[in-house]
Amino acid sequence: MTEHVDVLIIGAGLSGIGAACHLEERLPGTSYLVLEARRAMGGTWDLFRYPGIRSDSDMFTLGYRFRPWTGEKAMADGPSILSYVRETAREHGVDDKIRYGLRGERAEWSTDEATWTVHARRDGEPVTFTCGFLWSCSGYYSYDAGHAPHFDGVADFTSAGGTVVHPQQWPEHLDHAGKRIIVIGSGATAVTLVPALARGDGAAAHVTMLQRSPTYVLSLPGIDRVAVALRERLPAKAAYAVTRWKNVLVTTASYQLSRRHPKLMKKLIRKAVVARLPEGYDVDRHFRPAYDPWDQRLCLVPDGDLFQVIREGRADVVTDHVDTFTSTGIRLVTGAELEADVVVTATGLSLLAFGGITMVVDGAEVRLPDTMAYKGMMLSGVPNFGYVIGYTNASWTLKADLVSEYVCRLLSHMRDRGYRVVVPERDPEVSEEPFMDFASGYVQRSLHLLPKQGDRAPWRLRHNYLRDAVTIRRGGIEDGRLRFSAGRQTAGRPPSRCPGRTAPTGSSPGVPRPPEPLAEQRHQRRHQHAAHQQGVEQHAEPDDDADLGEGDQRQHAEDREHRSQQDAGARDHPAGHRERRRDRRAGVGGGGLLAGPGGQEDVVVDAECDQEQEAEQGDVQVQRREPEPVREGEPAGAQARAERRHHGEHQDDRSDDGPEQQEQHQEHDDQDQRDDHPLVVERGVPGVQALRVGTAHE
Repeated sequence: MTEHVDVLIIGAGLSGIGAACHLEERLPGTSYLVLEARRAMGGTWDLFRYPGIRSDSDMFTLGYRFRPWTGEKAMADGPSILSYVRETAREHGVDDKIRYGLRGERAEWSTDEATWTVHARRDGEPVTFTCGFLWSCSGYYSYDAGHAPHFDGVADFTSAGGTVVHPQQWPEHLDHAGKRIIVIGSGATAVTLVPALARGDGAAAHVTMLQRSPTYVLSLPGIDRVAVALRERLPAKAAYAVTRWKNVLVTTASYQLSRRHPKLMKKLIRKAVVARLPEGYDVDRHFRPAYDPWDQRLCLVPDGDLFQVIREGRADVVTDHVDTFTSTGIRLVTGAELEADVVVTATGLSLLAFGGITMVVDGAEVRLPDTMAYKGMMLSGVPNFGYVIGYTNASWTLKADLVSEYVCRLLSHMRDRGYRVVVPERDPEVSEEPFMDFASGYVQRSLHLLPKQGDRAPWRLRHNYLRDAVTIRRGGIEDGRLRFSAGRQTAGRPPSRCPGRTAPTGSSPGVPRPPEPLAEQRHQRRHQHAAHQQGVEQHAEPDDDADLGEGDQRQHAEDREHRSQQDAGARDHPAGHRERRRDRRAGVGGGGLLAGPGGQEDVVVDAECDQEQEAEQGDVQVQRREPEPVREGEPAGAQARAERRHHGEHQDDRSDDGPEQQEQHQEHDDQDQRDDHPLVVERGVPGVQALRVGTAHE
């Protein structure tokens, strides 16, 4: 049986869990599922198990904006981060919405149905889902294997008893105590592994970091003393917010200084490294890269642990190229030989966009290099699709949180205005640029497989959290680059009597015209009545749109007009308006997120659709519904409101209205009764809140 949800999230890592939590908080009642290819949530933090695994960003910015990081360490270890992600999922009720062991393979979009059909596989068996919005939160690298360059002589080394491992597939029972270890690489993984292998229980006899070229390495305090002081004086959330912004500003200043004054930044970094290494150490050979700071990501080490093991003689750094593996270790291009029992190939990641899912739009396969990224979260020509890819110069979650906030705003905007389809339309005047302006090897190897970015906003990826926090959170949705529609019907098919559906093949010929949703008709009637009774009053808002573009200003004007109409309706029906708003926030009544402007309570289906829907869908159950029972923790009045919605008893909210208002209310109720029928269509799947289409009184 095919499961249908409003939103389907791919990936249960840091991004996917965050996306689901945002849906829970910002769009209650939205049906969604999270598909995870592995057997556990956590993504990167469950996948990587090598010694010393930790964040390469501070946890006050890597943590979610909505849930404070309360751990002591600023740069936390992998198990602590994994616990944080899992606790967040449990607290927000996300963990029971995850489907494990499901690898997405193909996603097919139908404009006629305004629906994605996602084909996945579990244990070799096909599983199908449908959704209104597809959200990829699977990162940008392959979980199956890391980048493994070819080295000559590996077979000679392993046949003589040597061990070669990649950090992404670290053996659970690898014993490295007392062994001679070579770590090939100079990135974040390598600088993490070297001190972890060289110290503590089971320490190696000696560790050598073998690199082709140096990387910029900075020491960061393991414990943020400012955060500790703030926690002692402020509530937890306030202390977290202040620390988070402090770290954002410090990171942004470091990046801007590096880009604008690279020579000064090089000098500052070198001075800091010299202070932590033994006197006379060849800093320029081993820790002075040929590129400028932030051409590649800087490596952070807590409390200078890498430099400390070098000072203690437990580890060293060799800058050279591998010639070949030998039976005893590695011979370098310069002729020198390094003896080893274990070689760790920390040689990077293999990029894989969107979890490797093949996307098809109306029968045409999407070629990612032919698309352009919109605001770093959507793709040109791909409808109802979003993705999360974090910053390269700051914590991943800073961007992930912004994307989640924007997607929730976008979906709410579509629901309120009756849109079912949104797609970024590419501007032919915008020039193409590489998706990432980043010199790291794992990026350069795969740029030809990724989408493009543009040379101007909103197609350009700024990698600037301060600017994005303003434009993504406050910018208008309808900016002239997104095309919205209510969906279309297949040519040659007459309009269905069922709102928002297409008549089946074989019906009498006619010109297809999507019927106006009943929810939209009701929405218009209510606002016409509000305007007749009170007139439309404009909000006296301060003019803070001067710094926005023309499209954003137009959107803000539309939003103000929409709010003024809502306020007019609220003045006519104050009690009913407050009740409907509370119900909508609580998710009462079910209904499809993208079904129409009325949200949960206005998604209706005419009784004449019964036979048509049963004929088209074998797994659809049509049944009468009684009022839903009060959930635990709901206010005592929730049951009464549910019964009034079910039986249409709204007169208690109109006791103060005059005769003319009572007559108009009755006309609206009569029309609503003709629109509604006490039926509900539900794609029933035990344990899953599925997409439901029901009456306004449910």
